[in-house]
Formats: sequence, C-alpha cells, structure tokens
Amino acid sequence: MVPPRSSSVTLPIELQFAVIDTLRSNKRALRICALVCSYWRLRSHSHAFWTVVLTWRSVLPLHNLIQNEFSAAAIISSVKAVHVRGSPVAFRYWDLDKISALSDVLASFSSAGNIDTLRLRLLTRATVPFGAPAIDHFRSSTITRLELLETHFHSEAELVAFLGNFRGLRHLVLQSMRCINPSASISRTIPPGSYALILQSDHNFILHKCLCWDSDTAEDEVLPSDLANLVELVNLGRQHIPQLLQTLEASLHHLQLDSQSYYDVLRAHLHQLVLRHTTGLKQLTLGTARRLPPLLSWVPDILAEIPMTEPPTLNILKIAFPTSRQLHENRPFLLHIAEVLSRPQFRLLQVIHWFVVPDRVDRELENRIEWTIREALATWSEKGVLVFDFARRG
Repeated sequence: MVPPRSSSVTLPIELQFAVIDTLRSNKRALRICALVCSYWRLRSHSHAFWTVVLTWRSVLPLHNLIQNEFSAAAIISSVKAVHVRGSPVAFRYWDLDKISALSDVLASFSSAGNIDTLRLRLLTRATVPFGAPAIDHFRSSTITRLELLETHFHSEAELVAFLGNFRGLRHLVLQSMRCINPSASISRTIPPGSYALILQSDHNFILHKCLCWDSDTAEDEVLPSDLANLVELVNLGRQHIPQLLQTLEASLHHLQLDSQSYYDVLRAHLHQLVLRHTTGLKQLTLGTARRLPPLLSWVPDILAEIPMTEPPTLNILKIAFPTSRQLHENRPFLLHIAEVLSRPQFRLLQVIHWFVVPDRVDRELENRIEWTIREALATWSEKGVLVFDFARRG
C-alpha cells in the first residue's frame, strides 16, 4: 500500500527567517527555533546572542556552551556587544575558574572580529576580573563604543592608560566614574557633548557626571587625558558646585537634583546652586519618587534660577510631588509653580512630567490630584503637555 503524499508545503528560507525575526525578543521561542535545524540555529542565535552579558553567574554556562563546536560557530559569529558586569562584592564570587572562563570567552569573541561595543559595569582595577588579561583582547579597532559604568580606577594615569588601548572609539560613555585618588580641582575643559549632571545630597554632597561623548559631534580631538579629568567631578565638596556649573555652561543639557538631607543641610547645598551659567539646559528633573522631602518646597526657587536665553532651551520639566488627601494644602504651591512658569525662559517648555506619590493607592484620589494640578496650571497647559505617573510612597 502506497502511503498518501504529504500535503505540507515548505516555506522559502527567506520567509522562515522572517518568522524567526519576529520572535527576536522572545528568548524562549528562540531556544525552540534553534533546535529545528542548523539554518534555524544560526538565525536564532543571531538574535539571542547579539548582546552577551557576562557575570559571575553566567560566564561558566556560556563557556561550556561554546566548547561545543556547533554551538560555538553559531554563537561567536552572532555576538556584537559584550557587557561585563561585576558585583559590589566581586572578590567573593569571582574565583580562578570563572576568571579563566571569562578570559577564554572574551578571547573567542575578539578573534571573530565582530565586537563593536564593550560595556564594563561595577568593576574596579582591584577587582580580579577587571584586571584580567582577558580585557586586553579588546585593544583592537573593532571596538567603536566603550561604556564605563560605575567603574573605579586608582588614579587618572590608570584611566588614561586604559582608554589609550582603544584606538577606534567613536562613542564613549562614562557614568558615575571615580578615581580612588582624584585630583583636587577641575583644571581642564569639559569635552563637547556633555549630557547629564546628577547632584545628589545625602550625608555628603556627591556629584555624578554622566557624559556621553561622540567624536562625530566633537569640534576638536578629545584625548584620553582630557576624558580622565571627568572623574574629578565625583566626590567633590559642595563648594565646587559654582565652579563646576560655570565650567559646563551651555554643554550641560540635563540636570537632575535629588535630596534626602535635613532642611538646614539642603538649604546650604542649594545656596551653592547657581544656574545662571546653564544656558543650554534642555531637561530639568527635580526629585524622584524615592527622593522626595524636603526638596519640593525649593522647586519654585530653583526654577526661578533658570537663566533667560533667546531662544529658551528648556523643553522638559520633571517634578516629584508627594501629596495627601488634603489637596487644598497643595494649591498655593501649584499656583506658585504656575506663576514661575509664566516667565519668558519657559516659553518653549513642552512637557511637565509629574511623578506623584500619594499617601495610598486610590484611583479616585489619583483623579482628584490630576484635576487639581491641571486646574492650577490651566494657563500653562493650554500650550504644553502634562504627564502624570503615580507611584507608591517609599
């Protein structure tokens, strides 16, 4: 007896790949697709392993996976970005086996010549994996984007030497950088492209400079020694704030102010905040859902410090706003905000984003809060957009 002919139709390989491409954000589905055949495995891995994150948990499983030649061929050729993430207690977790595995994995990725992005987070030169020779594999011109996030060096010279290893950089990101032995003052010019400065007041006043520098937008060549100077912006005393803001001038586009200090301490900190030099400010964030009191009462005074430029530059304003059911108590504050925002320097303000933290989650209360704010800012809201996010207190 002759078996019946199959009525199934094989899709063209292009359509098969299109199906896999639609699943690129679904890691579970990609794992299933990778089991179908070698073509599907290559296509699935090109999405699943586009970015590889190496931590003390993941480095050994990935190392074992690429020991299989079939898997290695599919994975290594797919990786375009490598993220090496440490730990606040890295000494405890990075043993010799993991260091060796990290070195082997990075060497395999580097030899393929496909890596264009390297991100290092929560690492120090004292941390074993960061000092491992494995990092040296990326001293090639293939790395065009380097991100150093919460990464600490012992000295500026060490940072300069490290940055000098990357000859093909087009985009460098430094966030919350720190030298253990920083220089005492800001002596060099901040490179073009400065993006964000976070002023965070707790028991000590800490400056975090988040810089995104792109050589395509830089007017002059920026040397590693110039970039190393940026780490001086962290752990400076509040007496340096006027000098810092004057140095940044129009290059500062995003300023965020947070505080959990006592009132008197905060007043001393904000007294040092001179914004008349920040003539390029595009976004101002005042507080976050986790950092509310007592900054709120200073919001009108801070806004009044925004300099007048022609044309005005500020487009986005974000305000963290704690409130209660006694909404009438908020009205004087909101009316004061409305009066300040009627000034010429806010003429091109487009969005006010309120992070509202009520006493309790209550849809009816949220509606009343939103109506109260809109009613108080009725004149301004005719020309801009009010955005509301509600979060739990604490």
